[in-house]
Amino acid sequence: MKEYVFQGFAETKSTPACIPEEFFREVLPRLRDMAEVKTVLHFFWLTTRPERARRKYRYVTLAELADDKPFLAGLGRSSREGTRLLPQALEKAVSHAIILSTGVELDGRRETWYFLNDSNGREAIERVEEEGPEVILSGKSDESAAPNIFTLYEENIGMIQPLLAEELKDAVREYPAEWIEEAFRIAAENNARRWSYVRAVLERWRTEGKEERKADTDSLSFRMRYAKQG
Repeated sequence: MKEYVFQGFAETKSTPACIPEEFFREVLPRLRDMAEVKTVLHFFWLTTRPERARRKYRYVTLAELADDKPFLAGLGRSSREGTRLLPQALEKAVSHAIILSTGVELDGRRETWYFLNDSNGREAIERVEEEGPEVILSGKSDESAAPNIFTLYEENIGMIQPLLAEELKDAVREYPAEWIEEAFRIAAENNARRWSYVRAVLERWRTEGKEERKADTDSLSFRMRYAKQG
């Protein structure tokens, strides 16, 4: 069999998977099972996808992991072997407390939900065990509370990075929807398509008054000050 040779990463604005530094410093050096390593890395990738980052609590099921055929085939010498190894790899990751799990009952059937062992995952497990799975499903996506800001960001700036999703949700709670929409419009008109500029517009309106300072956000000095920030 010809050895696989990677052709290089594409020069696109792909969304990076967010992996905590502790994983490389504390966890990875202690893992010995390659199927567990691959499963944990794939778990990080799944839970940091933009569509999942918008959820208040990010869980993954065994079925979702098994649905990725290339990943499954890579766990073993074939997809069949990968299907056998996946539950074992998950069990090891849970035993090492990298991933947390809890059993839930939905529509008369039992399934297991898996969460990353971070503050969000620990809070989710606690809430599921105290209040039931409905509390997670009812708040499955924060887009219901912020139906517009994610769309505005993607249309005017680009793909949402997972770590930025929480800041966008905070903005929805802090500012009126019409302010947010207008701030994005001003950023686009000034060719300053960065969240730092939109945020600066909103903060200035809040501290100095929207109508009084609105004209200043169109000025060259304001644009030059914030357009180069990330």
